[in-house]
Amino acid sequence: MLSTFAILALTQATTPVVDLEPTPAPGLGFGSAPRVSGEGDGVIYLAADGPWGSELYESDGTETGTRLLADTVPGALGSSPFQAIGFPDGRVFFAGNAGQGSEPFVTQPASLAPLSLGDLNPGTLSSSPSDLTLWAGEIWFFAESNGNSNRELWRSDGTQAGTWLAEDLTPGGTSATQVSDTFLEVAGGRLFIGVSGPSDRLFVKNGPDTPAVQLADFGPDGLDHDQAMALGGDLFLAATTPGLGLEPWLSDGTVIGTAQLADLQPGPESSNPEAYGIGNGRLWFSATGGGIGNELFVTDGTPLGTSLVAETVPGMAAGTVIADAWPMGDRALAVVVSQDPGTPADSLFELNATTGTATPIADLSGLAGGARFTEGMALGDEVYFVLDPPTFSAASELWLTDGTLAGTQLIAGGFVPSILFGNTTRLLGPTPTGMLFNANAADVGAEPYVHVPGTTGFALVADLSFDAETLGSDPSNLRRFREGALFTANRLDVGQELFFSDGTAAGTQLLLDFERGSSSSFYRFLGELNGMFLFLVNAAGQQASSRLFRTDGTAAGTVDLGLVPSSRQDEEISFQLGDSLLFGGQDALWRTDGTRSGTAIVFTGLGDPIREGAALGDRALFGNSPPSSTTDDEVWVTDGTAAGTGQLVELLPGPFGSLPSEFNRLGDEIVFVARSGGFGNFELWKSDGTAAGTTQIIDLVPGPGGSNPGFLTPFTGGLMFRASTPATGSELFQTDGTATGTVLVADIAAGPQGSLPFLSTGSSDRVYFNADPGTGRQLYESDGTTTTLVPLANPPTVMPSLDMIPFGSTSGILFRLEDPILGAEVFRYVPQDPVATVVADLAPGGLGSDPRDLLVVGDRILFSADDLLLGRELFTTSLSDQGGYLLEPFGQPCGSSASAAGLPVPGGPFTVTAEGGSPGTIATLFGGFDLMVTQVGTCTIWPQAPISLVSTMVDGQGQANFDLVVPAGSALIGLEFYFQALVPQSNGPLLGVFALSNPIELVVGP
Repeated sequence: MLSTFAILALTQATTPVVDLEPTPAPGLGFGSAPRVSGEGDGVIYLAADGPWGSELYESDGTETGTRLLADTVPGALGSSPFQAIGFPDGRVFFAGNAGQGSEPFVTQPASLAPLSLGDLNPGTLSSSPSDLTLWAGEIWFFAESNGNSNRELWRSDGTQAGTWLAEDLTPGGTSATQVSDTFLEVAGGRLFIGVSGPSDRLFVKNGPDTPAVQLADFGPDGLDHDQAMALGGDLFLAATTPGLGLEPWLSDGTVIGTAQLADLQPGPESSNPEAYGIGNGRLWFSATGGGIGNELFVTDGTPLGTSLVAETVPGMAAGTVIADAWPMGDRALAVVVSQDPGTPADSLFELNATTGTATPIADLSGLAGGARFTEGMALGDEVYFVLDPPTFSAASELWLTDGTLAGTQLIAGGFVPSILFGNTTRLLGPTPTGMLFNANAADVGAEPYVHVPGTTGFALVADLSFDAETLGSDPSNLRRFREGALFTANRLDVGQELFFSDGTAAGTQLLLDFERGSSSSFYRFLGELNGMFLFLVNAAGQQASSRLFRTDGTAAGTVDLGLVPSSRQDEEISFQLGDSLLFGGQDALWRTDGTRSGTAIVFTGLGDPIREGAALGDRALFGNSPPSSTTDDEVWVTDGTAAGTGQLVELLPGPFGSLPSEFNRLGDEIVFVARSGGFGNFELWKSDGTAAGTTQIIDLVPGPGGSNPGFLTPFTGGLMFRASTPATGSELFQTDGTATGTVLVADIAAGPQGSLPFLSTGSSDRVYFNADPGTGRQLYESDGTTTTLVPLANPPTVMPSLDMIPFGSTSGILFRLEDPILGAEVFRYVPQDPVATVVADLAPGGLGSDPRDLLVVGDRILFSADDLLLGRELFTTSLSDQGGYLLEPFGQPCGSSASAAGLPVPGGPFTVTAEGGSPGTIATLFGGFDLMVTQVGTCTIWPQAPISLVSTMVDGQGQANFDLVVPAGSALIGLEFYFQALVPQSNGPLLGVFALSNPIELVVGP
């Protein structure tokens, strides 16, 4: 049994890489639920529920630029501000309730106490200031006064004395009975005023101190007060006169110049125009014209310059309307909502006023699983929009589009409905930083977030309600890349996102915040290609709309390659063929060379996800069952082209298929498991990529039963696997790809009982597995000739974890063990050791740290664990300190596959072997102490400043064997070095005459 001193010594050698989530205690809050009160110069004014109650804030989209402006009601009650606008000098005019109803206030410099501008409607009645408008240096607004619901026009210079009734537009009467029945709009230096009452009227003020002039009386309900918009120096509005219906009008500020622009819906029916904005001097609006349904129009302010842009749905479509539109010069993006059967519910279109065309971009409801459009805002030449899910159990999602399908992406999803505020994912407005929006996360509640244009993901701007968050970043999915590891982790400010670590705190960084804030993104790692790592990512609940990325291990080098529909991310694999990577997405096979232009669909019509497969030279084999097929899974082949993709063989004719699985490359062939003679007749098969070269290796159990091979695990002798025969039961076998070379390795539970081995991992010369000899699960190792029990200090009461990782090409492993004394911790074993030992007792007292995702990177061992103090974080220890060494290939070959074997310890010999060379030529081995990935054509040079080490002749089999010796001296223990072979090759990928091997990494061990 290990001594306490030994446990402490090993524990001290293991340290956290970095505490990505240092928050000390978990919590759950309702959040501040920010609401828009108005827009200022580069800021959004918000009403938010913080420690001061509901008060006024401003935000420029950054944490430092988000601040409380006014604490109108000291304490936790708040003033519930609902409208705000800025003065040119920086003060902010707003409406709030300090106990006397909703009245006007103004912020004061260097003070959170605002100045009251008067109790305009005395007592507890509210004046409810509305339509706040900056004109001639003052704030103009409507308010009720004198307790008689007389809503009139007011003005304020931000002082009590300078806040007064500007004009009684309806002396002795009621100019507007509701806040929403008025408008103020500045155009051509004049103030246009729309009021309602017994009759809707339009006024204009040509100067602050000149009386308002009535321009038109439209009668009861004659104005749509939401459609007034400046068009140059004129005012566009929607108005009606008897017999004409609601139509587009224009006013130049004179009575004679206030007239209807067009009668788009002839007769008394209304076209119901809705204004959206200005583009290149023309105003875009929707209207329902005669026989064309609800469509987009443009106007330059003249009848002849008012015309239909294009029909999104040709013909009279009563169930189709323009939900929103965003002009951008001579084009506009628009969302079309349809109730017509057979038509997408919510569709994104691009309309061009120059060409008169309407182009469909995306089926929005289809992209988001039936979600519906609710609102949108433009920022530059992109549009943010919110989609509501079809159920109340999920929150709305924020999307972004640049007007293309590839550029339509989910920005923020995975939020939850707020207990108090409902579905709170809503746009707040554009800021200099990016688009501000409100969303509700389970840990912080409803808070403001921001998306920065040109980036992926989003960020929490500020936790205005100060709720505590969760413990631990929970790093997972560790993948070796270059001199470090890619992994996902959950950090307070970004949620579950992608990180990179070289095993140090300084070298640990966020690579991608795909979905900004505390929501989760889901990553599917595809693999390395040309020195880059490719992956797919989607927001929570959005597996159907993934984005393809590549990364060089830095945030700046993490690049979006576009939209890839993919609904089965966690189940599919990828293949490297030449300079491209193939992967499955939805029902299609995709190919990418790591660029946006080089990413495209190879083949459509796949059936089940590509869960199994392997590459072989210029082609790959995989199992597939297309939807239209009359059979289940069979062996398919692809060379990366549509013409070269299809079924290779049909091993089990009929509707049930051979169900091929566990594809593994073995030399120049691929070995796999399939059935051919019946439902249970699973045996080992091999293929050279041709139908004629696809044959059964051996029928271990002749007849319909089959041996059911499984857990195929590579090692230097071929493949070890589990199989079952009547004589042995389920035991350990191996194969070299021939019938004579397929033999029983060990009958651990003698007789037909079988030990049911679970093979977990292999190194260069052996395989580790656990099996039950009849007395409980034990850990074993085998080199194909002998099989021995791994000695444990404390025999476990439960079986060892399948989470075991070898020390590269050594004979050692790291593994997770549920030790009866220490709990679940990381253990290591090297064959020359007398017993497996604990790497670190991170959670003392037998509680266990539950280690996961073990990974060896150079001289570092990385793994995720929970030490009960930091929470679940990333930990590291030295490989050489733990008695291990490394001599392992990584990266991708470029025409030549390299391997290594030997003893990389001080004074120890080892050999690097490169294949694929032209016999009789001279091959050279290069090396370097550091990595710096350099791309030369389709090949990758890995060592930084490589130096020539040794040359040798390529033998008759195309192999070049480089024999080396590690210099003597204990000071070299832990030294890292990288090798790469350059071999002459006819028509080779490098300069047409060479091949370049994959790199070999060496770490000197004790």
